Amino acid sequence: DIVGRNFSYPLLDMFDREDRALIASVKPWYAPHYAAHIKARLSLAPKNAGSYAFRLKASLSPDVAAKVSFLDQIPHAELASRYADADVFVFPPLSPEGFGLPPVEAMAAGTPVVATCSGGIVETVRDGETGILVAKNDAPALAEAILKLLEDDARKQRMGRAARARALGHFTWERIAERVYAMDKAV
Repeated sequence: DIVGRNFSYPLLDMFDREDRALIASVKPWYAPHYAAHIKARLSLAPKNAGSYAFRLKASLSPDVAAKVSFLDQIPHAELASRYADADVFVFPPLSPEGFGLPPVEAMAAGTPVVATCSGGIVETVRDGETGILVAKNDAPALAEAILKLLEDDARKQRMGRAARARALGHFTWERIAERVYAMDKAV
């Protein structure tokens, strides 16, 4: 299941402007498809024609496409059960992630995380303990990490238990309030 808003940020906001080869390789995914959008507005094409998700789904082979669901945004109340039902939670932000709440929510549900080293994620996900961290913009490493967990149930379960323990031990509102209070007293 791929969950999230069906849009992408501007290309040059997501990637290093100096990495011309990378920019050239991803540029087709960011190019506007005006004709597809117009057809969609005229009900001559699916509502999301021309979108990133539409193009991504169209690029999948039929056997893979049958196994992938694009869910767009789902209600927050539904997320906990989605996290708990998942074998692995994958979070590969391209731009710096301030804190990375979704990985912590998945960890609290006992789901191991595969994420990119971006912003605060490196502070919440413990590489090799609660999940696997890979370099940003490294799709092969991301795929390899996902497969490592999917192919090793014992590792996946061990990391899921560790993820839940870390989330509940460090990231509940009570724990955060205790640490803030302790810092205030120390000043």
